[in-house]
Amino acid sequence: MSEQIIITLISSCITILGFFVTIYTLMRSFKNEVQKTKNNIVLEHIRDLPYEILDNFDHLNDKDYNSKILLNEFTIIMKKVYAYGSIDAIGIISKMQQENYLRKKNEFANKYKPVCFYILLVTQIKYGVTGNAVSPDYWYRMKITDYEQNKFNFIDENNKIVKEMNLNPKFKI
Repeated sequence: MSEQIIITLISSCITILGFFVTIYTLMRSFKNEVQKTKNNIVLEHIRDLPYEILDNFDHLNDKDYNSKILLNEFTIIMKKVYAYGSIDAIGIISKMQQENYLRKKNEFANKYKPVCFYILLVTQIKYGVTGNAVSPDYWYRMKITDYEQNKFNFIDENNKIVKEMNLNPKFKI
């Protein structure tokens, strides 16, 4: 009789242990699914953002492009970055806008800094979405016609921003 009780007790303990393991596994699985859904929502809203930022940047020098539309597009970009971007992306666009306000007051402000902010913002968002850290140097080489003459100015400003904002060291040139 005591042998029967011991076997029943062991079976009961194993069943209870299995029940708790099942609950733990289900909770973990549910938490992972919720996180995956959140990530998909963010990715859906932010996946085209690097292109939108570069497009906005290209319109800065387009004299035929309406400045009111340009400002509206940049405002939408700021909202998207703030709503869905990483802490570093939000920091970059916040600092960028702060520099824009200062630049309005000082017409002799550094002309390389705004370019660096744009490209670092794209680089940061791309890194957040894909996990790939691409050097901003590639973009400068593609788009800046006098890059070789101004290379050290861009490198200096880019690296200052990366260091000052404690961004990913892979973003340095």
